[in-house]
Amino acid sequence: MLDLLRHRSLAAQRRFLILHALPLMLLLLGLKSARVLKRAHIEGVLGALDLFKSELLFGLGFALAGVSLLGFLRSSRARTITHVALGGVAALVAGVEIVAHHFYISTGSTLDASLLMFSLKNFEETWNVISSEVPWWTLGALIVAVVFFLTGPLLLQRRDSPDPLADTRPWSGAMLAGSVCMLALACTPPLAEPYAPFARASVVNLGMSALDRGGDQDVTIVARPDLSKASLVASTETHGARPKHVALIVLESTRARSLSVYNPELDTTPFLAALAEKSLVAERAHAVVPHTSKALVATLCGIEPRLNMPITESYPGALPARCLADLLRQRGFATAFFQSATEHFEGRRQLIDNMGYEHFLPVDEMRTRGFEKANYFGYEDDIMLEPGRTWLSEQKKRPTFLTYLTLTPHHDYLAPERYGHHDFDPDEELNDYHNTIRYVDHFVANVMAQYKELGFYEDTLFVIVGDHGEGFGEHGRRQHDNVIYQEGLHIPMMLYSPALPDLAGRVEPPVSQIDLLPTIASLLGYALDTDYPGVDLREAPEERSIFSHCWYERRCMASIRGDDKYIHHFDTQPDERFDLGADPLETSSALARHDDNAARERELHTWRASVNAWHAQHSLQLLDGKILDAMPPVEHEVNVTLGDFARIRGYSLSTDALRPGSKATITYVFEALKPIPEGWLLFVHGNGPHKTKNLDHVPVNGLHPLHRWKPGEFIVDEQTFHVPRDWRPGEFKLRIGIYHKEKGRVEVSGDVPITDDHRATLFTMPVER
Repeated sequence: MLDLLRHRSLAAQRRFLILHALPLMLLLLGLKSARVLKRAHIEGVLGALDLFKSELLFGLGFALAGVSLLGFLRSSRARTITHVALGGVAALVAGVEIVAHHFYISTGSTLDASLLMFSLKNFEETWNVISSEVPWWTLGALIVAVVFFLTGPLLLQRRDSPDPLADTRPWSGAMLAGSVCMLALACTPPLAEPYAPFARASVVNLGMSALDRGGDQDVTIVARPDLSKASLVASTETHGARPKHVALIVLESTRARSLSVYNPELDTTPFLAALAEKSLVAERAHAVVPHTSKALVATLCGIEPRLNMPITESYPGALPARCLADLLRQRGFATAFFQSATEHFEGRRQLIDNMGYEHFLPVDEMRTRGFEKANYFGYEDDIMLEPGRTWLSEQKKRPTFLTYLTLTPHHDYLAPERYGHHDFDPDEELNDYHNTIRYVDHFVANVMAQYKELGFYEDTLFVIVGDHGEGFGEHGRRQHDNVIYQEGLHIPMMLYSPALPDLAGRVEPPVSQIDLLPTIASLLGYALDTDYPGVDLREAPEERSIFSHCWYERRCMASIRGDDKYIHHFDTQPDERFDLGADPLETSSALARHDDNAARERELHTWRASVNAWHAQHSLQLLDGKILDAMPPVEHEVNVTLGDFARIRGYSLSTDALRPGSKATITYVFEALKPIPEGWLLFVHGNGPHKTKNLDHVPVNGLHPLHRWKPGEFIVDEQTFHVPRDWRPGEFKLRIGIYHKEKGRVEVSGDVPITDDHRATLFTMPVER
């Protein structure tokens, strides 16, 4: 074998080993070493071997595969082409490894296929997050590695003449078989390391997670009641005065242990600590899903969100229950939702509209001058005070429900200097975070002071609640999406009203965000005519199970019953069980000391399957009347052909003119002509007087994408959009078509104006003030 390596015809293989295989192996081992040092935990000698086994085997398998492929080839041209292909594979692997490494360093979680696909599908939204978190050296390393593996071998490539004396083909077959074996072994489970995704090479874990199609256990689905027509009725048990207004303040990324209310040794929230003395305080309140959009559904709608990554709740009509704003509107309340974050993330405007709020004001429509950036999503929370004052001043004759969603404590913890900077912790990042908590303490005080100035205070129920917590490596995980431990789930929850002096007290049993809706309804003097899944906080039973779920797909979920917490990790690592009374920081799993672990795991799968089945059933109901076998009546008939895929047969409008700040609804009728392959998408452009509004969407509330259209069916697609407040009078043109990210737009023809770039101008409408 050594003699063979000296032959000139093996130069291509030697260069592959030197320029591809060895650098890739060093990159794999170097990045894994950095992650191991970051985690600072190894399960013995066998555990140490486990941590590098996958990288070593993958690297050796790649090396043998390349050498064997080059050994089969006798022409210089074929070897050059193979070199380029191997360079492309090495560049792809290096890119995946660097991205996954940075993701782990930032969050403490491994990158899997579902998260990667979600990020790519929502790239425009996630880019701000990604770009803000990726330091220049990581981006530089990614560029250097990809460029090196793609171009380095080409720059050093020499043309080699065939050498019949160096026929390595007999060896190549054996090496290829060895390569397959090593790559297969790289995918085998670790022997001692409990966290299998961490033990695997990142590219291996990404591939294996893409193949994971596991579902819930075979469990009995627990039916949920129809909450789409629920309403509030005056309670027969109401005695005395009741609050006329509700101010609900959602504290972004705020964990309970970082507030003085729950941790008196930490002086971050003196105002809230004083307020707690005369408030109803939930000692052990928990988030359902530690991700803001999902948490808002639980908090404001009293139901569990769909337990998956996509924010399907922001599809039109996607919520299977009436939310608090909608219920209160029915009782005459004026409703508004303010946030100091941008609306251009996860369909927030549509989500708030689904919840039934009359008025939504994101930071995009606020004056930002004089306010500091809070993070990559928006500005410090005091920016909401003046718009809040304006809106409340206009509602003097109506009861109000105003929700504030803060932003300042969200990663990357810029800690505005408005209220100074304090020394809470020697860790710089945690100290910045605690200063953001100090900031929202001032914000809550400012909101309550404003209510006093406007004369609302005495008649207001103030609700302060976290959307989720935040991790700082306590269990190796950072931020919140995948933090199933108490630092990610245990949130503040307080209710205070001068109109209810007897409300003060402590709620000791574990409670959930879904308990807020029935509690608020009861405190306002109403009862729900349909049973929501939550309970009044004041009647929370001690031994019921409350449930939480990670945002990432099939990563983790937990149930808490009294002090007993069970965490299920979907077989990526051993499940865990903690006695939160004796071990509140979850330092030592007590799983082995219990004999009902299987029952607790099954309980979690039953809950997960039941919640998702309930949402799925509601989604099916949204399709009723939307997929037809005959042309329905429309206000305006047209005949627009979109390639050979479909036709637009007509549309209806809810208004004859657009007015800034208002909403408009368009109903399209499509006729499917032939099957549409996956990858083709509907695009809709709203060209206003001086701005374009992107109205792209998946048809029929996100439930009937183009690849599901069947020839001969008529698709009724209704879309409601918000007309920006800053639009000037002029003309609005709606242009529509079908496109593919690689293939471009299909040809368009028909009886409406067609632009040169294949867009059908479906209609023109005036914009009037």
